[in-house]
This record gives sequence, C-alpha cells and structure tokens, in this order.
Amino acid sequence: MLKINSTKNLIAKAFLYFMFFAIAFSSCKKNSDEVSTTPSITIQSLTPGTIKQFSDTLTMIIAYEDGDGDLGENNSTAKNLFVTDKRINITTAYRISELAPQGSAINIKGTLKLYLSNIPVLNGNNSESYNYDVYVKDRAGNTSNVVTSSSVTVVK
Repeated sequence: MLKINSTKNLIAKAFLYFMFFAIAFSSCKKNSDEVSTTPSITIQSLTPGTIKQFSDTLTMIIAYEDGDGDLGENNSTAKNLFVTDKRINITTAYRISELAPQGSAINIKGTLKLYLSNIPVLNGNNSESYNYDVYVKDRAGNTSNVVTSSSVTVVK
C-alpha cells in the first residue's frame, strides 16, 4: 500500500514538473533583439533652435538602424533621405552613401548628420516657427518610419 502511494506521488510530481516546463516554454517570446529589415530612424537633435534666414545653418542628427544593412547607395543620383518642410509641404531628397557593402546582410546602426541652409521666413512676418518630417528608404525599397523634428524658428 505504501508503495502505491509513493508511485502516485511520483506520478503527481512528474505531472507538475511537466506542466511547469510546458507553461514556461510556451510563454517564451521571440527574441526581441531581432532587428527589422525595414530601416528605423529617430531625430536626435536639430540645432540651433533659432536661426537667421539665409545665413545660419541647421544641423540635424538622425539615428538609424537597419537589420539587413541595405541603407545607403553608391549611385550618386540615388535619393534615399527625404526631408519635408512642413510649412509648405515640400520634400527635398538627399543621398545617404552606402553604409555596408552590398550583399553583406548585417545589422547596421549609427547617426547621420544633415546640414540645412538658406532657409527663409515664408509667412511675411519677422519670424516663423516650423518642423520637418524625415524618413529614409533602403535599397530594397523599404520606407522607414516618418519622424517629426522639434520646432525651429527662423528670423529675418
């Protein structure tokens, strides 16, 4: 009789261990460190906050990450960085040079520095505040998220 109870306890313990491990493994999630092949950007800074029209230059620092490394182009006519002046909704296209060799399929991340100059006051006043929208496109045609800059003021 004692032997039967021990066997039942052993079976019950084994069942509990099995259930514990089954629940633990089923709750595991996909590795959150995996990086998307679609590029992702953030604007780290836009300085200075106030500029004089036509004479000062804005410096925008953009952080990027791309899981397969196909951001940037060696073709000098390619355009893959897009900046929209939200005052007038005009987008200017720029080129990011190739950041990783073609076919390398590696995760890349870093920062880009963009200089914006010859900026006018457009509203007829002595000053104007506005923002930029920015996005990038990789060689596969994947478009990043669109990010909006902090506000900048241009004065006459």
